[in-house]
Amino acid sequence: MSHARLFRGLRLIALVIAPLAVFAIAFALLRDSTDGADGAPKFSREEQVLQIIDAFRLYAVACGERFPPGEEFQGDVLLAEIERKLDLPVWAGHSPRWGFSHLTVLQHTDPTFGYYGSQITFGDGSRVLVHWSPSDNQHEVIFGDLSHREADDKELASLLSPWQSLANQCVVSIGPGGSGTVVSRDGLILTANHVVDPGSDTINVYFVDGRMAEAAVLERSLRFDVALLRIPVDQPIPFVELELDAVDAGEQVWLIGYGGGRSDPLIREAKASRYVLNEFITTWNNIIGGDSGGAALDSQGHLVGVILGPGEPDMRTLRTCSTPAIRDLLPVLAEAAQGNTDCH
Repeated sequence: MSHARLFRGLRLIALVIAPLAVFAIAFALLRDSTDGADGAPKFSREEQVLQIIDAFRLYAVACGERFPPGEEFQGDVLLAEIERKLDLPVWAGHSPRWGFSHLTVLQHTDPTFGYYGSQITFGDGSRVLVHWSPSDNQHEVIFGDLSHREADDKELASLLSPWQSLANQCVVSIGPGGSGTVVSRDGLILTANHVVDPGSDTINVYFVDGRMAEAAVLERSLRFDVALLRIPVDQPIPFVELELDAVDAGEQVWLIGYGGGRSDPLIREAKASRYVLNEFITTWNNIIGGDSGGAALDSQGHLVGVILGPGEPDMRTLRTCSTPAIRDLLPVLAEAAQGNTDCH
């Protein structure tokens, strides 16, 4: 008799608890994924920002208080890695999940979205971790300490990488998928030869502000994989000065290009590792399609190399044709340098 009563009691508990558990899980999943009736997020703008900050905070913990390189920054991948490292249950809350989803959307829809976290440690309140621009002259800025505030165009420029202004003026998008750097006041541009159609004498060049110019192909080097272009200019334009000395091993360098089809140049930090003939190799950096032909800058903002592609056999390194080799290869650069002044 006692067994039957126990069985009835357990069945009653199961009948009550099971539906409640199912409802709770369904509610959590629904809350995690649904938007408003019009398809827009059901959260206020400030709530969206707070959710993104929550997502960053979780990731900072998961990554040992250090943020990952920009090329690894993909919302879905990050979320899976956070769940794995922190063992987050699916009902942990919608804020960090939606925050990463929103960041993924920003990456694909907002050309002003920028991520600068690879050299930022958790708690660094003086450097910008991420920013995006919901409207003209208005930007959302999150710092390394995960504080948030808005900034206008002028303030944002002062907060970003010291090379952002130079990059926006002097690093250009080349053709359907490449990058290049303006290296003279009269419109000379260095790029990688493999981004230029072998059968073409011209290629389109795009500036970050939307200007387009048709560039003539002046010189090519299959051996060094570099090409020299020229765009017509009516007056002197900003440019990057070439560095003639070799970069020392361990020296900090900044890599700039339009990888991933971006409409603005992405800046990443790395270090020079070693020289192999005419190339210097940087430390690990995940090159993205479209970065080829982009700029490698030293701490003075001088061009020290043209980005070529992943290193071999170590694909975690980056091959960069050094400017001393390029200068010797293309004497026209030495002629153009006469009277030049630096871009910044």
